[in-house]
Amino acid sequence: MWLYAALAVLLLSFAGYALANQTPSSSAGAGPVVKTYPGGMTMTVSETGANTAFFATSVPLNNTGGVTAAMLSPAIAVTTNAVDFDVNATGCAIAVARCANRGNITLTFSSAVTNPVIHISGIGSNNSAPLYHTSFVMSSSDAPTLPTFTRLAGNTQFTVSSTEIRSTAINGGTNCTAATAASCGSVRINGTFTTVTMQLDLLIAGTGTPTGTDGWTLTASVDEDFGDAPGSYDPTAAASHIVGGYFMGTAPTVENSGVTNTLATPITPSPIASATASTDGSDNGVTFPTLTRGVGSTIDIAVTGAGGRLQGWIDWASDGNFSTAGDQIATNVTDGGAGDTDGVINGIIRLAVTPPAGTTQVTTISRFRWSPLTGVAATGRGTVGEVEDYEVIVYPQRADLSLTKTVSNAGPATGSSISYILTVTSAASPASTATAAGITVQDSLPSGFAFAGATGVGSYNNITGVWTVGSLAPGSNAAITITGTVTALSGTVTNIAQISASSLPDPDSTPNNGVTTEDDYASAAFTVASVLAAPTCPAGGTNQIILNGTFAAGTGPNWTSWTASPIWFGTNVAAVDNNTTSGTLSQSGLSGLKFGPGPAGETVIQLSQWWRNGSPALGSTSAQLDVTVAGTLYARITTDPSAGTSATVTYFNGATGNLTSITEFISTGWRINLPSSVAATGVIAFNFTPGGGSASDDFEIDNVTLYTCTPGQLSVTKVSNTLSDGISGSNAKSVPGALVRYCILVTNTGSVTASNVVVADPLPTDVTYIPNSMLSGSSCATAVAPEDDNAIGADESDPFGMSIAGSTITGTASTLAVGVSYALVFNATVD
Repeated sequence: MWLYAALAVLLLSFAGYALANQTPSSSAGAGPVVKTYPGGMTMTVSETGANTAFFATSVPLNNTGGVTAAMLSPAIAVTTNAVDFDVNATGCAIAVARCANRGNITLTFSSAVTNPVIHISGIGSNNSAPLYHTSFVMSSSDAPTLPTFTRLAGNTQFTVSSTEIRSTAINGGTNCTAATAASCGSVRINGTFTTVTMQLDLLIAGTGTPTGTDGWTLTASVDEDFGDAPGSYDPTAAASHIVGGYFMGTAPTVENSGVTNTLATPITPSPIASATASTDGSDNGVTFPTLTRGVGSTIDIAVTGAGGRLQGWIDWASDGNFSTAGDQIATNVTDGGAGDTDGVINGIIRLAVTPPAGTTQVTTISRFRWSPLTGVAATGRGTVGEVEDYEVIVYPQRADLSLTKTVSNAGPATGSSISYILTVTSAASPASTATAAGITVQDSLPSGFAFAGATGVGSYNNITGVWTVGSLAPGSNAAITITGTVTALSGTVTNIAQISASSLPDPDSTPNNGVTTEDDYASAAFTVASVLAAPTCPAGGTNQIILNGTFAAGTGPNWTSWTASPIWFGTNVAAVDNNTTSGTLSQSGLSGLKFGPGPAGETVIQLSQWWRNGSPALGSTSAQLDVTVAGTLYARITTDPSAGTSATVTYFNGATGNLTSITEFISTGWRINLPSSVAATGVIAFNFTPGGGSASDDFEIDNVTLYTCTPGQLSVTKVSNTLSDGISGSNAKSVPGALVRYCILVTNTGSVTASNVVVADPLPTDVTYIPNSMLSGSSCATAVAPEDDNAIGADESDPFGMSIAGSTITGTASTLAVGVSYALVFNATVD
């Protein structure tokens, strides 16, 4: 769009009289007389009747009667070209106050005009006795209904009704400004017509026989419609048309208040010019589609006026004129004729247009002119018709793509299944104008999530992380669901995705540029659900089930029973004899307690979940299995495998009646993977298989203890804050080179104190830890105690410890009371 300083100045110069009309600029013929207007339209003035005659065919309007500009509306020049008529009184009798039909005057326009204004000077300008003056009576027209008169201006002698123009009094005044005045003024003839005829009568007063003639002058002005494009589009003469029977849409706006658009002084720029071509409220004949570069479409123009010709332009280059080759999109197009693609006469001209190819979006100006003439130029005055200007937008072919990403569970447990849902959307027109092809999305799955499969539109390669979407039309979308398993033990896992390719430009984002604020970039995060803390029970709150019990391979009276089926610890077993050490089973107050299915009605142990407190690490020989008794109690079973052995934990699902076995450890290391829940009627059993058949292999169940307290509960959250990026000021982004501060906050939300709390945070591959940046404290805001990077020294117990090994940050707390938190803060840079 354009803003023109020169236009503002010119508009100011027209303030108060900024519109215009046309008056005759030349005259030819002795009767009939042809008056020509600057736009090319003609008005033929003719008379009939023996008592009416031309006195002069080309004189100033004030040639008779001396009309002044103040008596005229619009205020045309008093010297405007006019005709001088004489109406003869010969034959009129004094006894008849109205001597009717002395003749007729007919105005015939070369095209139908709407509401022309006639200006008259000097009615009754004679002083012959008896006195008389001319009366104009509406007689006939080719309009559908007979036009009427409306008085616009005049002196006090000028009287107008809907059907007659006359003097107020018959006084014999010869001048419009004298005390005894002739009649002068302006009258609008209401209607749209080509020809109108007025009967001329003489109104008589006094005594005697009338003699002589009543002489007066007459001319006509016509209304104009102007374009409203910026001034650069009309460098020498504003585009305008006379208002009449040719127009677009409903009807044109009349713009003719005070300035005469003459042949010698054409108006430029348009008196209603504006930077956005929006000031002409009657511009409603053109219906635009979305104009897209290189894409064919149609423009509809509603037209009225038989045999009219349409001219049209669009300033494709937005260079402020319509003179560039290709700007003219319609030349002499007729309704139903060549260039009208609908091919029928229906009052609608349909133009086929294809904007020039290109990659830029342009806001520009269009112009349409409709009139009976051929070859009308983009600028300058025209005959009857209308000019309509519009601001239009020419769009490049583009696809406004956006990406959303959600996760099915924002707080999953380790080992659970979750899904990422990615959706690419192409906005509806006009934001998207064409079908984009070759769309891809880069979604490299994070550590802490193990890929299982993908379903939806296109295909996903979990090795490269590329989702191949394909093509999207405007207003459509495509989605894919990526499923997998949570492998992270703790912390927050964030998955980032971005549209990486498209065949079309995007108006508000750039594929694969890494800008997080653009709508083609999306992320989703989940935080691994908190884990059970080791219980701390009050004195007397435990009940030991097995103490130093060791089962050797292939020995003991219970070996066959142990390997063949779950071993019982219940009312029917008093002790365990393993032939190596004296294992004992304390059952005080626990009658009926068992590992394995037993008689109906006995108390059972229900499996809750596996729990690791973080020490020792994977591959060591110690683990913990948590169980609950009657839904409330807590137990810990410690195992110590030797090299080359394997063992399983089998739980019985009472709901299905099935036994399910899970490998507890294999060879020198183990990893526990158990379901997150077991039916309330489930029971557990231990089965041992010697490794390699060696009798030296053994499996130990030591110090089985039942805790009568409830377990603790830990919650873990992780937040990050970008401190600086080397580019922005107060709104830093996580771009390569940015400094990021992380805080891990661990809180005991259970009912008992937690002990030996350990948090491990493997850093993602795209960040690098900044040495000696660790701080600890009771909250993210108050973490100010410095921690070194190793796992030794007094700083590891003050009261919290922090260290780094490889790329894993570890935090420790020997105890964590109920409701207490500890924070681990450190810095990293984005790679």
